[in-house]
Amino acid sequence: MLFFAFTVSTILPAEDTNRMPKYTDQSGHTVAKGLGTLRRINLWNKLSIEQDTIRKDYIDPKYYLCHYTKTPLSVDGILNEHQWKSVPWTENFVDIFIRNKKPPLYNTKVKMLWDETYFYFAAEMKESHIRAEYVKRDTVICLENDFEIFFDPNGDNHEYFEFEMNALGTLWDLFLSRAYRDLVTPDNGWDIKGLLTGIKINGTLNNSADLDKNWTTEIAIPWTAFGEYARMPCPPLEDNQWRVNFLRVEYEPKILNGKYYKDETKPTDNSVWSPHQSGGMHDPESFGIVQFTRKPFGQGKFIPDTSVAARSILMQIYFAQKKYFDAYKRWASSIKELGLVYVGEKDITLIENIQIIGGGYIASVEIKLGSKKGLWHINHVSKIWHAR
Repeated sequence: MLFFAFTVSTILPAEDTNRMPKYTDQSGHTVAKGLGTLRRINLWNKLSIEQDTIRKDYIDPKYYLCHYTKTPLSVDGILNEHQWKSVPWTENFVDIFIRNKKPPLYNTKVKMLWDETYFYFAAEMKESHIRAEYVKRDTVICLENDFEIFFDPNGDNHEYFEFEMNALGTLWDLFLSRAYRDLVTPDNGWDIKGLLTGIKINGTLNNSADLDKNWTTEIAIPWTAFGEYARMPCPPLEDNQWRVNFLRVEYEPKILNGKYYKDETKPTDNSVWSPHQSGGMHDPESFGIVQFTRKPFGQGKFIPDTSVAARSILMQIYFAQKKYFDAYKRWASSIKELGLVYVGEKDITLIENIQIIGGGYIASVEIKLGSKKGLWHINHVSKIWHAR
């Protein structure tokens, strides 16, 4: 999906009628679940923003334990293999904007599996009027109803992948070196070589005279498609974790003389597996977490991601820096200058000084886990990494 939106003092659902990037700024809504708060105090005289206690649940990802299958799947859209029956569905998708509790128009859910060659996906999408028109690959598929997958394998907010497909099986696959908020042009030339897809429509495609039940899809993406940009083993090792998310785009139809038209008076219904703080999809820090295991179906335990706290705090600093730069045309060189203070657990320490390097910066946070300490960093284009 191409669009996203950030707001200045509070986050609102994206206005996505033109589905294009909007480069306004988002500031002030981050921090990890259960880790105290960041508080903004007297933030820049020009902006006159009142003290704001930041919510604790900015990054609160969904989790899925992805099991290994010894037998390759028949990728036909019919989910009758015993492997699929042996693994759970995700929860039904929710609105993309975490604060919007209104249920989506239709239920959507996903399963995942993997083997030495492929990362497998199965999706079930309820829909009363199944329709699709685009037939040319790398068309902007999200301008009509579609299903999308996003991958940020190593979770650094950079070098991530997007896959879109409509009910005709028409594809758009692209690679992004970083998020749209950091001013990037996507690489539409990236293609998933060796991709397998299958679709089963329980109803009739593009027929407004009846009501449909759902459409299901199977997708098999070769590990080789991710190449060097995964920065992770492909296929994965036991307990490796990838950042992954899914998006369902749904436009309410208007039927005139037996033909479908997009009802432009209705907002686009964007539902996801793991919700975001903005109304757009290109916030990789909000992707869900998929953990891979070779343990038998029904066995295995998810390992909590200990970096969520660091990522949450660093994203707070990133958005505050964007707002500061808009006001002063330079980066703040300290946490104090940004007007931020951490008032949570002692195991987390904000590094006061922010390194100004060239035209950018590096901000850091230290987290203590037991007897070990780790430094996490973020830069001006929202890349997150761990100093090992």
